[in-house]
Amino acid sequence: MSFVFSLTLLLLLPFETDQKPPPNQTSSSSVTLEQAIKDDLEAMKGRWKMISGNLPPAFMEQGYVEFDGDRMFIGSGMERKELRIVIDPAQQPKHIDLLINRRLSKGIYELEKGTLRLCYEVEANAERPKRFTDLKGPAIVLVLEKEK
Repeated sequence: MSFVFSLTLLLLLPFETDQKPPPNQTSSSSVTLEQAIKDDLEAMKGRWKMISGNLPPAFMEQGYVEFDGDRMFIGSGMERKELRIVIDPAQQPKHIDLLINRRLSKGIYELEKGTLRLCYEVEANAERPKRFTDLKGPAIVLVLEKEK
């Protein structure tokens, strides 16, 4: 086996998942991802008014979504539910996972100048939406505007 071929094989092998960079030495991509997550969570922080979506009109009228770190609250009137979120802004479209009562919903989001679009599946084990339109299964689609 040639040296070049051996080196190529070595570079293609996956790294162990429990390997961590030495202290004070992180890869630039992980720092960039960490910063992107922090930036998006900070931009999401606060209360958002429901502008449009496919929830019942009575819910949408008084509906809001509020973000605080890794927590998302969705409510209308006196109803309010808390969810945990995990985002991955490095994906295209950006990914958001919502966890409520041990149930995971996979979704996507788009954050742009005071407007947040969310789309997430409501069935267990459903595939993550790939776009905000042409959905394959039952999904929630919301357009939100940040309250001032």
